[in-house]
Amino acid sequence: MTNSDAGSTLNPQLRRPRLVGESSTGPTTPPEGEITEPVVHVGRRLGRGRTGETFFGLLADVPAAIKVAHAQEAQEELRHETSFYAGPLRELEGDVVPHFVGLYEGVWNSGRVLAAVMEYVGEPIGVDEDMAWGWFSLEDRTAIRTLYRKLHEKGVSHGDMRMANTMRAADGKIRLVDFADAMTETLESEANVADFYLGRHE
Repeated sequence: MTNSDAGSTLNPQLRRPRLVGESSTGPTTPPEGEITEPVVHVGRRLGRGRTGETFFGLLADVPAAIKVAHAQEAQEELRHETSFYAGPLRELEGDVVPHFVGLYEGVWNSGRVLAAVMEYVGEPIGVDEDMAWGWFSLEDRTAIRTLYRKLHEKGVSHGDMRMANTMRAADGKIRLVDFADAMTETLESEANVADFYLGRHE
């Protein structure tokens, strides 16, 4: 079984975070006596990007998204991204961005990886190559522009304003993900781009 198949598990340790994934030689296990709860059950792959692969999973029966970074450069990008979730974006959890659970390290197919675990907030609202922001309803464009406005009010620029990073949950709520390119500058520039594509909606 590969890690992208249903049934793999991630065991982030509460005291010393460790990622435990199932490999072709059987599941790896943490050192005896170490805490191995909660367990994240990993299912289908949601997507693949520059930073790594993102999987759907369950954390104590609650839907979660798990972003796994293998290469050193990708791990640094994931650390950068999660520093925003754990820092300036913390007050926007559940509204503008997903709830962030934590950043964990461990073993995946005999290799050291980092994994960010967060709330699952649905699928991308569209495909950037095939769609234009203008195709969406005024209600959607207003909602998305409001998300960016709240983001900028916290002093954060997303850095990658694409539909692939704009998620819609089953209840219709829209949130932003993927802050690998986030910055605390160029706010005015991104605000102007958002106004151009989404409208000001003051």
